[in-house]
Parts: sequence; structure tokens; C-alpha cells
Amino acid sequence: MNKDFCFCTLAISQRYCLLARELAVSLEQYAPRKMLIVSTDLPNKFENCSNVLAFKHYQQGIHSCINDKRFVIEKALSMFDAAIFLDADSKIVAPIDHNMIIQPGITIHRINNILECKVNQRNKYRAEVTREIADKLDINLKVTNLIPGNIFAISKETGKEIEFIKIWDKIGRYFEFKNLHYAEENAMGLAAAKVGLTVRNSKNLEELKKNCQHLYVTSHSIESKTIFERIKRWSGIPSRLSRSLIISLRDFGFYFR
Repeated sequence: MNKDFCFCTLAISQRYCLLARELAVSLEQYAPRKMLIVSTDLPNKFENCSNVLAFKHYQQGIHSCINDKRFVIEKALSMFDAAIFLDADSKIVAPIDHNMIIQPGITIHRINNILECKVNQRNKYRAEVTREIADKLDINLKVTNLIPGNIFAISKETGKEIEFIKIWDKIGRYFEFKNLHYAEENAMGLAAAKVGLTVRNSKNLEELKKNCQHLYVTSHSIESKTIFERIKRWSGIPSRLSRSLIISLRDFGFYFR
């Protein structure tokens, strides 16, 4: 258990940087003792934010940077004992407990089995691919939970958190090859189950979610990206795809059999 935690987020593109700055402002008001770690392609946008530590990061995901969240979590855990991830399009609207206890492992606001949740029941293809991965990695889906990607806490647990990030990378890439670019909740749930990382819920996270306003700005929305940013994003797909294919060849059996 620990009290030494930070907040973290991912902000790729000018639009998301502006949203992350608003998140930083709300944290400065309601959690003034806590730092916000940001992985971003535009770190200069945070130069005047006293409660932000911004680190350069270029999108790694082929079509989406959704699974790039693992990089900022890895950075945050290299500096703090625990981190609370919030989507950049979030805003804190009430005071946060500075002495919040974050238990080892992952803490979410509600426990939900990965195949019983609505998103996987509605999307049969997503559920099918999830089963494929579980079979390949010998994961018991009956005891595997979905991890909501917009808000969760992660704390060090005897090194399992490091293995979690590594396997998340592997599973996230598999989902992308299957044209599922927004399934990080499943990827995280599967990764946690594979490495034995504890997943629990707590009143602290329930309360935090109540005090967090999520705007649900998506990368698909017209106002979310400028024309230049869209060109930049799409022009980078061939190189990101090539890089992912090269990495996947190291584990050919998992990805292609």
C-alpha cells in the first residue's frame, strides 16, 4: 500500500494537449500536491504548467494511439509507486483525497467480467478475438476482468506491473492486426490475468470517477484534429505498420498461427 502516487495521461495532437492542459488546471485546483505525467508529441505545450511533467512520445499504434497509454504508465511507475490514469479529455470537478491508499495491482471503479460486459456482448467479433488470444496464452476468461481504459489506478506489485506492460504491448498489437484498434480495455484485462496482476475495485476509485467529468472527445470527431494533424496521422500508418510487423515476426507463432 502507498500514498506516493501521481496522475498520468496521454496527449497526442494539439487538440488533446489543450484538453490535457485543462485537466492539469483542474488537478492543480482539486489535487494541488499531485503531479500529472504526460506522454505527448508536443511537450512544449506544457512548459508553463507547474504540476506537469511532459515527456516526448510519438504514436506507436498503427491506426490509434489508444494502447500507447502503456508508455505513460511505464514512465509514471518509474517515478512514483503508483499512478492514476485519466483520459486527456477528463476534468476533475471536486477535491481529491491526497492520502488515498492505492493497493498493489490495478484498481478500477467496478468489477466486470471481460465477456459479460456490454461492449463485448454487442461486438461479437471483438469477443471472438478475445477468446483467440486467451486460448493462445492459456488465460481463463471466467476470472478475467475488463479494465476501463478511461480511469484506473495501478500500483507496483512485486514486478508484475512490468510484465503487465510487456504483455499488454503484445496483446494490443494482436488486436490491431485484427483491425480492433480501440480494444485496450480487453488488452489490459487479458494482460493482467496472464501475469497474475491483482485487479480489484475500491470506493476510492468509485468516488474519483464521480468527481471526474469525462468529455468523450474521440479521434474520429471532426473538431478533434486539424487537417495537418490528420495528414500527419495517416501518413505515418505505413511506417507504424512496418515496425509492428517486424516486432511481431519475433513471435511468429503467436501472431500468425
